[in-house]
Amino acid sequence: KLDAWLNSGRIDLIASIPYLPSLMTQADLSTPSLEGTVCLVVKDHRRHDFSTLAALQNLPQVTVGVDYDTDTAKREFQKFFPGVNIKTLRIENFHDFFTQKVHGIDAIVTIAEAGTAWTLLYPGYSVVIPKPNIRKAPMGYAVAKRNRELVEFLNDWVRAKKGDGSFERIYNYWVLGKGAIKTEPRWSFIRNVLKWVD
Repeated sequence: KLDAWLNSGRIDLIASIPYLPSLMTQADLSTPSLEGTVCLVVKDHRRHDFSTLAALQNLPQVTVGVDYDTDTAKREFQKFFPGVNIKTLRIENFHDFFTQKVHGIDAIVTIAEAGTAWTLLYPGYSVVIPKPNIRKAPMGYAVAKRNRELVEFLNDWVRAKKGDGSFERIYNYWVLGKGAIKTEPRWSFIRNVLKWVD
C-alpha cells in the first residue's frame, strides 16, 4: 500500500515510517528523524499477560495483527520473542482492531509513541513494552523511489533540525509532555504576603 500511495503521486511523503525490510523495498526512506520503541497494544485487562518475555512464553499462542507483510513480521517476532508461539494476521488498519471489526487478535505491534495516541482514543487498551527485550526502531520519511531529490532535501532538513535541537524539543513537548503544564510554586506566606523572596 505504501508504494501505491507514493508512486501514484497522490502523496509526496509519509512521516514516521519504521525501517522494516518490507517497507524499505517499497519506498526510499530519509535519514532517521526519530527512534521509536517497539510495543504491543493490548486490551488493558490483559496487559500483564504481555509485560515480559516469560509471560508471553506462558501463553499457548499470541495472535498479533500487523499492517505489513505477515511473513516478515513473524520472522521478526520469532527473533525478538524466542520461544513464543506467534501467529500473525494482516489487518488493513489499526482502527479495525480497536473497534473489534477483526476478531481473534490479541495485540497489534506498533511504535509506543503511536500506540499511546491510540490508547487515548480507546482507553480500554494499553501500550506494553515486553521486558527485558526493549527494541528501538529508527523511523524516517518515506518518499517514492523516483523522487531522489526530495529524499536528499529531507536528509539535509533532518540533519539541520536534529542539529538545532528542534526534534528533541518537539518530542519532549508533544510525546513526553515536558513543559506542557506549568507548575506554580506553592503558596508561601513569606513570598506571597511579606514579599521577602521571589
